[in-house]
Order: sequence, then C-alpha cells, then structure tokens
Amino acid sequence: MTRGEASEGSATIAMLAGIGVVVAATGVAIAYGVGTEFRHRAQGAADAAALASAADVLAGPEGACERARQLAAANGARLERCAVAHSIADVTVSIELPGALRSLGPVRARARAGPASVGRAAR
Repeated sequence: MTRGEASEGSATIAMLAGIGVVVAATGVAIAYGVGTEFRHRAQGAADAAALASAADVLAGPEGACERARQLAAANGARLERCAVAHSIADVTVSIELPGALRSLGPVRARARAGPASVGRAAR
C-alpha cells in the first residue's frame, strides 16, 4: 500500500465535517433569531398590556387587569401577573416558543405603566 492509497477519502471526511459545522451553526443562528423575535413580541405585549391597565385604573384593579389580559391575548401572549397600586400597573406576560424550541419554556416580559407624575420628586 502506498502513501497515496492510505489518504484516499480523507478529503471527503473533512468536507463532511465542515458541512456539519456549518449546518449546526446555521441551526443555532436560526434558533437565536426566533428567540429574539419572540422576546420582542413578549415585550411589546407587556408594554401594551401595562399601558391599557394603567389607562383603566379607574375601573379598579380587577377591571384594569382584565383589560391587560385582553390586550395581552390580542398580542398572542398570556397574562401571568397583574398588579395595580397607586395608579401604577405592573404586568408580566408570556409567549410560548414554537416547535422544538417549546422545550426551553415560555418567553416572559414585564412592564410597568402609570401617570408620569406618580413617583416623580416635587420640583
């Protein structure tokens, strides 16, 4: 057996390994992109729910939180927590990840909203 015969096929193995690395890196990049997209969706839903809840604060905590739940659902999210105190609405929403990413658990986001004057120091 000569040296040339012993190395036959090694380029194929190296090429397959390289393709495997590229495919794995592409999968990780796609998963990261999907996770980022859903994180932004969750934050948008939380912001909208908190603003709606703060706008309905005169309806009482139950009414304000119901409005937050409706807006979260309209944005594809689930309201996990809602608290209204001193005209400040504090909400947490979650969105389930799609497909195989679902095993990582839901994406959560929190937002607070209320009048600009609440909590501001007197000048």
